[in-house]
Amino acid sequence: MNQFPKISVLIPVYNREDFIEECIRSALDQDYPNFEVIVVDNCSTDKTMHICKELEKKDERLHVYQNETNVGPVRNWLKCLEYSTGGYIKILFSDDLLLKGALRKFIKPFNTNKNLGIVVSTVQLGECVDKSYQYYWTKKSRLIDREEYLRRLLVADIPYSPCAAIIKRDLFKRYLNCDIQTKYQTDFFSHGAGPDVMVQLNSVWQTGCAYQISEPLVFFRSHQDSLTFKNLKNEVRNGYMATLSSFLVLNGRVGLAYAFLFGGWLGGGENVHEKFTNYCRNFVDVHPSFSYLRFFTALLSLSYNRIKKKINFRIANRIYN
Repeated sequence: MNQFPKISVLIPVYNREDFIEECIRSALDQDYPNFEVIVVDNCSTDKTMHICKELEKKDERLHVYQNETNVGPVRNWLKCLEYSTGGYIKILFSDDLLLKGALRKFIKPFNTNKNLGIVVSTVQLGECVDKSYQYYWTKKSRLIDREEYLRRLLVADIPYSPCAAIIKRDLFKRYLNCDIQTKYQTDFFSHGAGPDVMVQLNSVWQTGCAYQISEPLVFFRSHQDSLTFKNLKNEVRNGYMATLSSFLVLNGRVGLAYAFLFGGWLGGGENVHEKFTNYCRNFVDVHPSFSYLRFFTALLSLSYNRIKKKINFRIANRIYN
């Protein structure tokens, strides 16, 4: 493998005049010798495009484009991909930042793991870098198999966002184009909650492993205009619930699907079984083992206050799988 393969940093953007310059500069300031920065403006109505074009004049590694119409966030990611030429894809959302040395550290595990398709890192999260904290932290950098990746993803111990990952181009292209089949009806391409996590999960599932870096390499900015903060009337949350539960059922992990849905529901009070059953029906079809759900919900509701953050998936697996 080439020690310094080309990396494409993709920055899809819409109305981010307050953050876009800092975002682009964080990419251009990287010490990695072989990369490009692709910015695609999704018909911003503020000064975003002007800021990007001015920066483009000063650095030949930066390439700025603008869509003729607003195509939504996910299709704009695909537009970025069309304009890029690198063998490795690094999504960078327009309000986030790459930290010092990020690209060099992201690419290093690929040099020693030929079957590796994706590398993820710890992140810094907050309103600004100086007032941020580490999230998705792991004790040491290491290779993790797909089963561990899945378990940790379901309890939010691995980042959902592709902004915390670097992915081989062929995998990114293949799985961002995948048709997400879920019972829950939503326009995944309008909010991105589902396609983003599936491009990572499918990449790991295909290659069998991922590499997690303990050091934070990206900064996630928390602010009131972010898509996650607005949550689009729970569409972001429900998009993830639908996508991941459907993936689990399709891969024969019914127990994990029920446990994951219970973790998202976290209901209580009277008629727990009935309420949870109705909630499940929003996301997955009734499974033959669904008749045992009464025992499952009764068991989980006994320790309701203890499982608000994490679910005992081992129990669920023994019951269903």
